[in-house]
Amino acid sequence: MAVSAVIFYNEGEELIKMKHETKQRLLSTVLLLIYLALLTWIVLFKLSLSLDELPNMRNLNLIPYGASSIVNGRIDMKEIIYNVLIFIPLGLLLSMVMPKRGFMTKLFLVFAISVSFETMQYVWSIGGSDITDVINNTLGGLGGLILYDLLELIFRNKTRLNKVLNFLGVVLGIVSITFLGYMLWLN
Repeated sequence: MAVSAVIFYNEGEELIKMKHETKQRLLSTVLLLIYLALLTWIVLFKLSLSLDELPNMRNLNLIPYGASSIVNGRIDMKEIIYNVLIFIPLGLLLSMVMPKRGFMTKLFLVFAISVSFETMQYVWSIGGSDITDVINNTLGGLGGLILYDLLELIFRNKTRLNKVLNFLGVVLGIVSITFLGYMLWLN
């Protein structure tokens, strides 16, 4: 009788844990979709609120850190840093949404998303397509993947880590959406 009570208690704990993890993964998925929408607005639409504001240009640079990243004879470090930073959340969110996928699979997804953005810019003539951007975006995603693994070592509990990251994601999402609303209000 006591053994069956312990087994029932353990099964109940596991069920509660699974429900909590499912809710966290659902929230992470929603945050990933919001992030991808904002990333699309930033990368493809250059924060424009109208299609008329988009540049009408088609440029392709296949030389890493070549002419497109040089401004006034110097490498534009600001753009490089922005491209790395903007993709760090992608690595974090992919780690949360796809915990059973391997590191290289998630890194390939980051790379594929970056290549997709650069390809769409070229096809739609809405900006310069640049291998430097692909490299820096992929480095940012790599940084997010590594950061997640490091945080997992610190937290020692994926559920708690995901809960903290989801909370931060919700706060940043609210700030981003508020900023978007403010931008729309100004126009």
